[in-house]
Amino acid sequence: DVTFVITPSTLNQFAKEGGKQTVSIQSNIAYSIELQGDTETSWVTLSRQSGTATTQSLDITAAAQAVGASARSLSIKFKNNVTGSVIGTLEVSQAKGEDFAISWDKDTITFTNDDVNQIKNNTLTANASWYLEVVICFLFSIFDVLEMNRCMQQKTAAVTGALYPYGIGIFTVKISRQTICY
Repeated sequence: DVTFVITPSTLNQFAKEGGKQTVSIQSNIAYSIELQGDTETSWVTLSRQSGTATTQSLDITAAAQAVGASARSLSIKFKNNVTGSVIGTLEVSQAKGEDFAISWDKDTITFTNDDVNQIKNNTLTANASWYLEVVICFLFSIFDVLEMNRCMQQKTAAVTGALYPYGIGIFTVKISRQTICY
């Protein structure tokens, strides 16, 4: 008869930060250990991939979840080295990652006509990498009475930011104006 006992027989769910749990395996046969899951399983590492006819510990380590990642799970299968049959299973699960979060120092940045070529900054706080790049163009027609020319005035609002890691970043807003007469 095959004796195969895993203690404890169930694991606690891993927190989003990851961690390590240890089980004791008592067996009277040699066995292999495999990770099996519907998707990738590289987020779990094991301290060993096989065992012998003795009592041994097995460390199970889960990597931290990425921001915005869904909860995940997989199975650890213990197989008889002679027959290949499954002699034990251990379920591994991990909580979802932290929700994406972003906040601005100011909800609105306002420019008046007197703010041409002025720079206004806003601070963004985020828990994931981010970038921002937007250019907005305003075109309107004016008539220059003194010169009897028809002119187009273009105002551009350039909002720029680089690729930022987690934490706080600053982006810049600048309004510029150009008049073209014909």
